Amino acid sequence: MEALMAINGYVNGIVWGPPMLALLVGTGIYLSVILGFPQVRYFGFMFKEVLGKIGKKAEGEGTISAFGALSVALASTIGSGNIAGAATALHLGGPGALFWMWITAIFGMTTKMTEVSLAVKFREKDAAGNWRGGTMYVMEKAVGQKWLAWIFAFFTTFAAFGIGNAIQANSTAQALELGFRVPSYVSGIVIAVLVALVIIGGLKRISDVTTYLVPFMAIFYVLGGLAVIIVHANLIPQAVANAVYYAFNDPMAMPGAVAGWSIKLAL
Repeated sequence: MEALMAINGYVNGIVWGPPMLALLVGTGIYLSVILGFPQVRYFGFMFKEVLGKIGKKAEGEGTISAFGALSVALASTIGSGNIAGAATALHLGGPGALFWMWITAIFGMTTKMTEVSLAVKFREKDAAGNWRGGTMYVMEKAVGQKWLAWIFAFFTTFAAFGIGNAIQANSTAQALELGFRVPSYVSGIVIAVLVALVIIGGLKRISDVTTYLVPFMAIFYVLGGLAVIIVHANLIPQAVANAVYYAFNDPMAMPGAVAGWSIKLAL
């Protein structure tokens, strides 16, 4: 057991340490430079294309609309990922970790744009005429490493159960049990049935459901965050100063940011 813990500690030191930060931020910086900082140049265009076409019929090839795709992405981002990621960063790296999370987020926008663009470029239609794409297809078609695509898909399958779904379902069940005394197994059954009704309908139904739910999720999420900021407005200058100061004076700031950002992406 001690040997296993030692190996786990060594691997964690690599995964959650400066090498991962260098990969996350370094890749984002590299892509931002060679692509001309698209997160800045196309910021207005992004809002115009996505938010400006809410309710409009989708144009071009694709199973869902641009806003539908955004809703599907935000549905798994708003909530657990952001809250748990920021909390983990603060716990492990202190206030300085927030500064590096900001930097990672800025350059990470280009990384995400590149990832999505590649997924669209190398997607393909299945026998039913629906689009299929993602990292696996990029690995197989662009990189030419089909075995790597299989490995990625294999581990992603297990991660889908243990990382995001299990944590969010458990959080919901615990909240209902503590607040309304609803047995956790009842919550689990209801959640499973509701999720099944959505995902069995495929990507189109997932998009339709999230298109209606996500705006309300986003509104409550933003209003909740603004409420906290307003209540503690007098502490904002000191908080920002601490984040900048400890970012360069606390050796745990970078590892904490990496851990927080990684958990945010995972959830």
